[in-house]
Amino acid sequence: DDSVDGEAKDHPHHRGLWMTFGDVDGGDWWAEGPGRGMVEHRRVIEALADGPTARVTAEHRWIKPQGDGREPTSVLKEICRYTFRSNADEKIIDCEYLLATDSPQVTFGDTKEGMVAIRVPETMRGDRPGGELLNSEGDRGGDVWGKSAQWVDYSGPTATGGTDLYGIAILVHPASFRAAGLWHARTYGLFAHNPFGIKDFMPNRTKTPSGQREAPHEGGYVLKEGESLHFLYRVVFHRDRWSIPQGNEHWEAFAKTMPTLNSQRAR
Repeated sequence: DDSVDGEAKDHPHHRGLWMTFGDVDGGDWWAEGPGRGMVEHRRVIEALADGPTARVTAEHRWIKPQGDGREPTSVLKEICRYTFRSNADEKIIDCEYLLATDSPQVTFGDTKEGMVAIRVPETMRGDRPGGELLNSEGDRGGDVWGKSAQWVDYSGPTATGGTDLYGIAILVHPASFRAAGLWHARTYGLFAHNPFGIKDFMPNRTKTPSGQREAPHEGGYVLKEGESLHFLYRVVFHRDRWSIPQGNEHWEAFAKTMPTLNSQRAR
């Protein structure tokens, strides 16, 4: 953001908490600009609050430009649900997505650019003093990139030179499509889980014990008409850093929850 002093100017498409992918039928929904795909909001299905919990469910379309003055086409139908709650030490967002085709079939390519992601504050970066990444396999820092893990915690100070530490953890539910997908988590602040990319990661990741395993699945995926893909993540904003036992405890609690969008369908 050019308006924020001291903030990196790279990757302007790294904004907020997002869910997109860099190769869908040859189109790019990860980056921004002319010719790139867009996720278009269609409607809010529900918005409710119940005590300490709030939930928003919405319908989106993944729109692909056609060029030459032709109308853009809808490639994917998406139902997303965000459930929010908090306590004195944590703020939690459960992020659930259901993707279905808007054409006979849709091909997700094999690229590292995806999929559920957040960009951490500059002060928390893993290449800055106090910044740290940790995954459920015990990998730290740059060793987290390209590995499979149940969760990753990204922590550091929220003020330059500060000593108070905070963290952002992303957990993958075991029922999420390709939960064993690889993490596109970089020390410069990008923090993403990728269920489709293989070829960009496997030859370039560090050879820690978790990095010596075979690929958990083939790269890419063909989603056919009538099928759907279900993704379920938990994002936890918390104080201090997580240890592996803390992260595992949170993941085990999350793993016991039930997905809620199985019966939902986009119009």
